[in-house]
Amino acid sequence: MGFEVDGLDETVDMLDGVEKRYEQIRRGTAPILKVVAADIRTLIDDSFQNSVSPAGIPFAPLTPSSAAARDPRVFSGGRAALGSFEGERRAGPLVPRRRRRRRRFIGPVFMKPLVDTGLLRNSITTIPVPGGVRFGTNKIQAATHQFGREDNTIGGHAAPIPARPYLPIDATGSRFETRGAAGKLLADLQQDVARWITEGR
Repeated sequence: MGFEVDGLDETVDMLDGVEKRYEQIRRGTAPILKVVAADIRTLIDDSFQNSVSPAGIPFAPLTPSSAAARDPRVFSGGRAALGSFEGERRAGPLVPRRRRRRRRFIGPVFMKPLVDTGLLRNSITTIPVPGGVRFGTNKIQAATHQFGREDNTIGGHAAPIPARPYLPIDATGSRFETRGAAGKLLADLQQDVARWITEGR
């Protein structure tokens, strides 16, 4: 699943006093588009880290069954502090003491949606292309988590998957998100690109 930010054409059209031909301008935007790509990647990473969509909407929490599948002790025991040393002392060590530093982290971070393995997050790419930036992922589950899936079933039982948008695109999948942090970033990037074209910085 991939998308492109291709608003450079509109930005160029809005600029007054630009005398260079469009193709010359587009070829000269490679440096600023690398910055745009990096900023979009940071926005996407923040969504995973904070469990909030680029539009500013919190992710739906894990269902009880999903939480239990990740770590039954955290789910059934309700020990929210297992990620801290204080919590480990109260609840008892999760692994032998000599291996504690090497254990897999279990706690608030591990129990966040979409970050149990990191495969989806690490598959995201943001690549500068002529006139814009292409971003997306090749993971088969990408669209399901971005848009949700109401007809999902497990063992013959309904198990809908809620939408947890992590890419900065709207619900139609055709336009860059204009709400929340994504909207602010889009406005800032448009100004940055316009300044680069007119002033070279």
